[in-house]
Amino acid sequence: MGFMGRRKVRKQALKRAIFFYAWNAFVITALVVLACGKQTVLQNQPDPQISTKPLTLGVFSSVSTPVTDSPLTQLSDTLAALSPAEREELDVRLYVSGADSQAAADAYLQTAGLNIPAVVDTGEFKKYVGQGSFPSVVLLERSGAALSSPLGALDDWSLAVGEAAQILRNRITVILFGAPWCSECKQDLPAIEQEIAKRSPRQRAGLRTMLYVTTATSPAAAPTEAVALEYRNALRLDATAFADPWRWKNFKKYVGGDLVLPGAAVLDPSGNILHSYRAGATNFVPAEIIDFAVRSIP
Repeated sequence: MGFMGRRKVRKQALKRAIFFYAWNAFVITALVVLACGKQTVLQNQPDPQISTKPLTLGVFSSVSTPVTDSPLTQLSDTLAALSPAEREELDVRLYVSGADSQAAADAYLQTAGLNIPAVVDTGEFKKYVGQGSFPSVVLLERSGAALSSPLGALDDWSLAVGEAAQILRNRITVILFGAPWCSECKQDLPAIEQEIAKRSPRQRAGLRTMLYVTTATSPAAAPTEAVALEYRNALRLDATAFADPWRWKNFKKYVGGDLVLPGAAVLDPSGNILHSYRAGATNFVPAEIIDFAVRSIP
């Protein structure tokens, strides 16, 4: 083989090597992107249980704090003043400082005789109570923002429980109506919840959202609870999701007229309609809907 032949062979070998390494780099990059994309989707999936506990009563104590003659012994009686519906919406949690394991936290819980979850304090006492003493209690909004000042061992803990009851009894309900086929809903319904997120912790605690899915994948298809939950998760809403039965019965009740989506309604604590909104109307503005709902909180 002459000089030109050998040169041609070397050039072809170089091209194959470049192609081989470029292809491998492309494949590796694609796999990394896909893996990261999949992980992001999984991490961003809403928790279906996130909206069931709008308030948390954080109870703080330590393994070295005696339970006898402390408000911990009366906590169960204090919580008994709540109605079953209010108790269902209030998460009560004991944070145990000085516990080196979950087993130690559970052991302290047993000495207190409480039927509530106990967790190891990982800095919550310092965050919410600061320089206070054990035991203490703080009322928290679902985002973790404190709604009350800490109450210590010498304070009346029924004040925090009573405040929780008052918030829960006076909540304004914002009902949202949408469906998977509704293109406007994909923007407007999340925008309404984004407006709620901008409000103060006290205002957020005074609002609750419900989502009624009026139809399934087409206007003629009846929805199911599974479709409603899937739709809520797809829009990443916090609202409790329901299927609107019997040809959008609740849409007719709260918004009225023919099915035009998206829709919304604001209800007072007794369930009476304060205002309704429908797509195409000049008043269907997410910020204005939530402004009205906030002003309506007793």
